[in-house]
Amino acid sequence: MQDDDLPRVLDVQRMSFTPDLVETDAVSRDRYDRFGADCLVALVGDVIAGYSLCFPWKLGTFPPHDTPFPDTLPEPDSFFIQDMSLDPDFRGRGISKDLLSAVYARSALRGFADIALVAVAQSGNFWDRQGFQPLPGQDIATLSDVVRSYGEGARLMHRSVSR
Repeated sequence: MQDDDLPRVLDVQRMSFTPDLVETDAVSRDRYDRFGADCLVALVGDVIAGYSLCFPWKLGTFPPHDTPFPDTLPEPDSFFIQDMSLDPDFRGRGISKDLLSAVYARSALRGFADIALVAVAQSGNFWDRQGFQPLPGQDIATLSDVVRSYGEGARLMHRSVSR
């Protein structure tokens, strides 16, 4: 992903998620500014068909929805997919699996064996099919915080990159 890709990425985000799950442009910009080297776009010709906002993160925790990161973050031990989506016009072509493969490769390149994410209710089945599973040992407080931040049905999930 390049800096000038961000407006199109934000358009795809707005097309893909319910309004309560769309992060503000400022929060998305902050995440990209801090971790842009780990963010990816899927191109079809010269059109951005989809994207993935990813970054190093501490397994077992999650970034609260639409909240800027603190200045200092915990030492990362995994890769986190904050957001991955396709323009609805490009769905059903296998692009999401190709994009996810690129995310796995990026995670491995960064030396992380695990990838985590918060599966929101509207995308949970997709992540189940990709082999993501609930993070073991989550306490009730964390589970409640995930739902409070990302909505009913949200789940903190993970998978090994080596699968």
